[in-house]
Amino acid sequence: MEFLETCSQFFREWWFNLSLKEGLILVILAFALAGLFFFLLTLWKRARKLKEIKVKDAYQGEIDQVLFGFVFGQDGAEEELKKFSISGKSNLYKKVLIKSLISLHGNFTGSSTDKLEEFYVSSGLVNYSLHKLQSKKWTEVVEGIRDLAALNYQPAYDSIKQVKFSKNDLVQQEKLIARIRLRGLSELSEFRNSKAYFNDWTQSNILFSVKRFKVKNLENLQDLLDSSNESVALLVIRLIFYFRNSAQLLAIDDFEQHTGSEKLLSEINFLKRNSTIKAYSSYDRN
Repeated sequence: MEFLETCSQFFREWWFNLSLKEGLILVILAFALAGLFFFLLTLWKRARKLKEIKVKDAYQGEIDQVLFGFVFGQDGAEEELKKFSISGKSNLYKKVLIKSLISLHGNFTGSSTDKLEEFYVSSGLVNYSLHKLQSKKWTEVVEGIRDLAALNYQPAYDSIKQVKFSKNDLVQQEKLIARIRLRGLSELSEFRNSKAYFNDWTQSNILFSVKRFKVKNLENLQDLLDSSNESVALLVIRLIFYFRNSAQLLAIDDFEQHTGSEKLLSEINFLKRNSTIKAYSSYDRN
């Protein structure tokens, strides 16, 4: 303690005894060294980024050769894929591989997607994604949720549902979208009388996911119109106008007669006008 006090006193005396010229030189030198440090740090980050891109490209070439041979049925490719293991592979390799799997999964249907899902499990990649759900970093948790839902790993449903981060809206949004992708729109029933609030950003992302991933309509979706949670009812209205099921649209007309919510009435009127404009535009083109 005495040593620190002595040093502190020495530097204070040294600083106050400096001339103005010497002080300016020291300040300029400090700024120059700081500038040099940040310049070198930027170069190091850029070099590391370029190295990572080169490594990714090398991984991608290897992965493409294996997966495309498998998808397009090249001789021996399926047997090679069964022997494939991610043991000893880097996290970057696993990320590139999962990204490729998801891309192929979204572009193919039928037996090809089934095989890709099987490979996701047999290769051990699924454990890598499941492990992310336990991370303390919300970004990794979101990555894991998206990977598992995109590759239709049904056993992950309970694990995804149990993910915490209750104060992180993005994590909660991704959880709901993943649950809808895995189990369908019936997942909305859980929120029928809850206090959860689905803001417009969350609803837009849910609607986008429903459209992009071709989530099937729920037969009794209109039953959720009477939800005590207004944001759930609003989402259901938007979904009904997207699916355009005649029975559900009639239910909207009935709902319109007895709801007292100005917000829901305004949304119904807006969507009806928008539907009419689209119908007339389609008619004019024909």
